[in-house]
Amino acid sequence: MKKTTILVVDDNADHRESVGIALIGARPTLRIDYCINGEDLMNYLKREKEYKTRSKSQPALIFLNLYMINNCGFSALREIKKNASLNEIPVIGFTNSDQEHDLLNMVYRLGAADYVTKPTNFVQAIRLFKGLLDKHLK
Repeated sequence: MKKTTILVVDDNADHRESVGIALIGARPTLRIDYCINGEDLMNYLKREKEYKTRSKSQPALIFLNLYMINNCGFSALREIKKNASLNEIPVIGFTNSDQEHDLLNMVYRLGAADYVTKPTNFVQAIRLFKGLLDKHLK
């Protein structure tokens, strides 16, 4: 049985791993792939550079840190949503920021399926991710 792939994009290795572990905690049958920044994400999605040989199937969902140094998440989200072959992939933007109002409007205008602030503890993270997975995966 083929596992559903979720892609986690964050330039902080500890955050990538924490999100991946919490996603597995929320739904143990997932396959989690990781990208380190927006450029890496676009290479993954377009199957370029080191991703040329990866499966042709796209991830079912992308968890994207919006504030990254190299090709920030906002730019990557914009690029995904303007690309006809990628724009159907749901993207959930996340940050450490609690300055949500203006950010929330911008994230939805860019086409994100959802926006969340990174949870501060593991139990909250599993609960949050379980709800997001139930909402966005068919």
